[in-house]
Amino acid sequence: MALLFKEQGLFGGALKCSFPQNFYDASDVRPVPDNQEVFMNKQCNQNIIFDILESPAAQNDLNEHPATFHFKELVEDHELGDISDGIEDTDLFQIDPENFTKECIVEISTVRGVKKRTHRDGSLENIRLTVVVFRILIHKTDIVVTFNDSEFEKDGESDQKWSGDNFVTILRSLKLIDSSLFVDE
Repeated sequence: MALLFKEQGLFGGALKCSFPQNFYDASDVRPVPDNQEVFMNKQCNQNIIFDILESPAAQNDLNEHPATFHFKELVEDHELGDISDGIEDTDLFQIDPENFTKECIVEISTVRGVKKRTHRDGSLENIRLTVVVFRILIHKTDIVVTFNDSEFEKDGESDQKWSGDNFVTILRSLKLIDSSLFVDE
């Protein structure tokens, strides 16, 4: 069964994208920082997180593959341990430059990694993390989008899971509506 998509505003409508209808906004059930939007799949263990972050100040960090930089930060900040075995740099897609204002140069980079998690019952779960970065150079800002996809499925969940193609649909539809979202120094 194909998932139905609807337009979803982000950060007070400053960004928008198409999103599967089977989600809920995590801020409806728990606190979410102002620089973050979190959407959870209603039927299974998946979420997509949008972060607005300052681009790294150090030149060597700016030259590093942007998604790799933020992926390493994510792993460190959340104490995910060693997941380097599954890291792969990849280019999932190209974005339509019309989705962002002409003065914004957007660099897109992607990295994936897999974290193995053991449940109390001894079962193993693979969590695939896909990190995509939209680097908006003029504003020294990175829009970091993380897809947390559990490879563990309960009966009846498979037709409700968000696929990699669904994730790409979300990313391709991302549009900047109001650049005042970004604070320039």
